[in-house]
Amino acid sequence: MECPKCGFENRADARFCKQCGQALEVLPTLPPAGVVCPACGATAKPQARFCPRCGKALVTLPTPTPEEVPVLTTQPSMPVPPASQTMPSMPKPARAAAPPASPPLPPPPPKRRFPRWIGWVGGFALFLCLVAAIVAAAIFLLPLVRGEETATPTPSAVDVTGVPTVTVTPAPPTQTSTPQLVQVFAAELTIAAVPPEVAVGERVTLTVTLTNTGEAMLGLPRYLLVGEWEPVLALATDAGVGHDRAIFPGESDTVVYVLEAMQPGQVVVWATATMEAHEPPRWESSTSEAITIVVVE
Repeated sequence: MECPKCGFENRADARFCKQCGQALEVLPTLPPAGVVCPACGATAKPQARFCPRCGKALVTLPTPTPEEVPVLTTQPSMPVPPASQTMPSMPKPARAAAPPASPPLPPPPPKRRFPRWIGWVGGFALFLCLVAAIVAAAIFLLPLVRGEETATPTPSAVDVTGVPTVTVTPAPPTQTSTPQLVQVFAAELTIAAVPPEVAVGERVTLTVTLTNTGEAMLGLPRYLLVGEWEPVLALATDAGVGHDRAIFPGESDTVVYVLEAMQPGQVVVWATATMEAHEPPRWESSTSEAITIVVVE
């Protein structure tokens, strides 16, 4: 907008001149073109005949022209001095000179790192020292644990003439152990099949007998039936049997096995027994002779 007094070009919305302060004529802003719905207040396009919101009929109002809009003149509230009497602008203070830049600091020295192999060697040496200390302690403490005493040498006595004499320490008396009598072990193990020949579907009974024929007492006999009887025979009991009893000299102990004939064939079986013999306690064993069992159709 051009000032009517000094001719300075101001902004379109300015109310006073930026150069001389003269009041400027302000033209009112034209209302937006369109039709306002009397029912809901919504604004529609100028050529619309019905409201897009409620559907009521619209009445199109004529758009005012700039000639019909009154011009408003704004009066200043106080007199404005002429342009020749305006206050001079204050000079801007000069900026202070920036301090000189300090020289850059030197980079820190790199950290010195020891080679990794030094750590490995030191650790291995420490491990060897620890092992050596453990071995030395074991060698020193082992005689103490076993109850052995280290012999201390006896100093030789010296007579007044200056000739040394040797003192002989008598040896400790030896203990004579009484020999322990070992009782003679003797045992007889037998096996019998009843009947020795059976047909398919029948059963055969094996009787294993252990007889103490020696002088030592026997205990905890354990019996085991040995042989390859399958698939001709099927064992109806366990192959290993144990008794918690004592067998004195002249007594016997018996175990019975039951087998069922499955198919024709011939089987060889035998039995073994282990027992504890006393005076002194020890384990002994005995084996029976092998027998043959025949299965027919």
